[in-house]
Amino acid sequence: MHTGAGVQPRKFGHPMLTCEDTSATASLFLDVLGFRLSDDVGDGTLVFMRSNPDHHGVGVGLGPGAGLNHYAWGVESIGILARLGDVLARNGAKFIWGPGRHGAGENIFTYHFDPAGCIVEYYADLYQVWDERTYEPGQWSLDDPRFANLWGAGAPPEMMETAIQLADT
Repeated sequence: MHTGAGVQPRKFGHPMLTCEDTSATASLFLDVLGFRLSDDVGDGTLVFMRSNPDHHGVGVGLGPGAGLNHYAWGVESIGILARLGDVLARNGAKFIWGPGRHGAGENIFTYHFDPAGCIVEYYADLYQVWDERTYEPGQWSLDDPRFANLWGAGAPPEMMETAIQLADT
């Protein structure tokens, strides 16, 4: 139900974490927590994992230390993403990337900054894995920009350079 205030998501989608060793972090999710691999980009440079039918509930990417690249909210349709663009514009903000369609996850996406400087993804139509027996994780090359956007340009530099550092361990 839309209350008229902003663009309310249907659900929280996922965090995209950054770390210096994606294999160790992915191993925690896969081997200890029981997640399943959905897609691997660049032989472990970027790993998408799931714990339910959603294509990914967490992503882990290579980066300078423990950080958060972005957090994501799921919405019902591309029409809601259009409404989000209008709301951002009315409030002096804009998309930093999108709309587009990710190859990994097949979802339609937009990204913008929140007031704290974190990147926020809103997405629709995320791929659903309903048959675990037949699903084959996607393997993407970093040389193939379609993993990031089937419809156009890859991520802008501010997407790749932004990570909110997490607490020291």
